[in-house]
Amino acid sequence: MYARRMMTFLIIIIIPIMLTSCLAKQIINQNGFIQTITVDKTNTADIYRMGIMFPDPEKGSTQNALSLSIEAENLPKALDHFQLKTRYSLVIGQLRNIIISRELAESVGVNKIIQTLLYNPKFPLTSRIMIHNGKASDYLKLKEDLTDYHLSNLLRKMQNQYKTGTNTLFNFVRNELEPGVDPILLQTHIEEGSVGIEGALLFKKDKPISMIDEQELQYLLMLRNKKMNVNLNISKAFLPTNQPFAVNNATSKKEIRILQVKPIPKIEIYFSIIGPLVSPINDITDHSRELTSDMIERSVEHGLNQFMRKVQASGTDPIGIGHIVRNRMSFEEWDEDTWREMFKKADIRCIVQYTLENEI
Repeated sequence: MYARRMMTFLIIIIIPIMLTSCLAKQIINQNGFIQTITVDKTNTADIYRMGIMFPDPEKGSTQNALSLSIEAENLPKALDHFQLKTRYSLVIGQLRNIIISRELAESVGVNKIIQTLLYNPKFPLTSRIMIHNGKASDYLKLKEDLTDYHLSNLLRKMQNQYKTGTNTLFNFVRNELEPGVDPILLQTHIEEGSVGIEGALLFKKDKPISMIDEQELQYLLMLRNKKMNVNLNISKAFLPTNQPFAVNNATSKKEIRILQVKPIPKIEIYFSIIGPLVSPINDITDHSRELTSDMIERSVEHGLNQFMRKVQASGTDPIGIGHIVRNRMSFEEWDEDTWREMFKKADIRCIVQYTLENEI
């Protein structure tokens, strides 16, 4: 009798749990989790071509995606339209990528685009924001490559490689608002149906003004971050041999010293780099034995200082030197436009100390 009662009790408890689990699974399967948003310019002022991409809930694979697009003045209005075009309930809380066309960023500025997106209170500030030199909506066609999945993995790989963060929506807004430092954004491209990174854009306030290539991007990250991992090719001009060498998987630490603020700022940026020196060629030549730390230091210093001159000429300060200089000035003295002119004329020198971690 007791066993029968216990069995009845267990059945009463288990059946509702099973029904609830089935209902939860059904609700989840009815959701379309938006993971990429694209924004393009249109011929009408304050109207944008907005697109979304999300994995097909029924197929449940990163190889299958659904996409929609429409012209609208902000994201909430676009989402209202999208909700009527799909049987799935669209969810924005897991958004990974925001891709804006460079044409649009240059014409209206990134801040205006961000404002059209942030009308939605559930919009995640940790989403990665990028610029595309072309139509951002081209990413919606990459259904086999699935932009949101592969592009997100690519950026995560870069973050793990350099041991430093890539730009999120929050980082861009913070840098743009903070006096003395300008934001940067990665520029993406599509080649043979696959997504990649081709460099980064330097910004003055919220508009892009110039682009830097992949090698320069690493110099920029070294200058922006106190500590990171680096892989640096050594210029043959500083070596006693034509054999290629590189500082591979090394740790770079940075320290900025402000020697003088006025009339012309004088600044020294010290780098301590520790790591192995490697060559893709197995045979070691006699000249390879003549390599010294001084040769490596002069090569890296040359690259950093050359890049520094390019950044100064652009009139933008993505490194954040102005943020440090501002702390040396009174509130009345600081003016961001004046600092840009001071930054162009500043005497800035990069000094490198290299420590070999292993013998070749």
